[in-house]
Amino acid sequence: MKTTLFIAALFACGISFGQEVSLPLKDNSIHYNNIVLTDNSKSIEAVFDKLAQWVSDNSSKYEFTKEEHPNIANTMTVKGKVNIDPDKRNLHNVDCEFTMDITVIDGRYRTELYDFNFIKAEQKFDASEVYKSYLKRDPFVKTALESKDAALERHQFLLERLQTKVNELLASMQKSVEE
Repeated sequence: MKTTLFIAALFACGISFGQEVSLPLKDNSIHYNNIVLTDNSKSIEAVFDKLAQWVSDNSSKYEFTKEEHPNIANTMTVKGKVNIDPDKRNLHNVDCEFTMDITVIDGRYRTELYDFNFIKAEQKFDASEVYKSYLKRDPFVKTALESKDAALERHQFLLERLQTKVNELLASMQKSVEE
C-alpha cells in the first residue's frame, strides 16, 4: 500500500513538473499578442473607455501607470507590475514588470504584453533570458550551493506563474469589455 502511494505521488509530481513551459516569443523575447473580437454594436470609443476603466480599476492589483500617446487615437500604453512569487519564506518576493499596449479597432481590440522583467531584491532579470536559459536547460544559478536542477525547477515555477498571471489579466480584461 505504501509503495503504491509513493509511486502515485511520484507520478503526480512528474505530471505537474514534467510539462514544458511554453511562452510566446517575438524577436527572441516573451511577447503576448492577443486579439479579441468585440460586439459590433459597441463603438470604438465605448470599448476604449471600458478598457481604460479596467486599467483604472486594476491599477492597485497590477501597479499600472499609463503613458500618454497624444498622436495615436484609441491606443494606450501601460506599465505594470505583478507579484509572481508571494512565498513568504523568501526574504524578497519576486515581482514581474511588463509593458502593455492596448489598441482598439473596429470590432476588436488588441493587447500586446512585452518587456517582461523579474525583480527580486531590487535586481532586474530579463524574463526572456530566464525563459531561453530554461529552454536550453542551462539556468542561471544563484549560488555555488544551488544545483542546476533546483534552479531549473525555480525558473519553471516563475515562468508558470508568469503565464498564469498574464492569462488571468487577459481574461479579466475581456470580461470587463463584454459586460
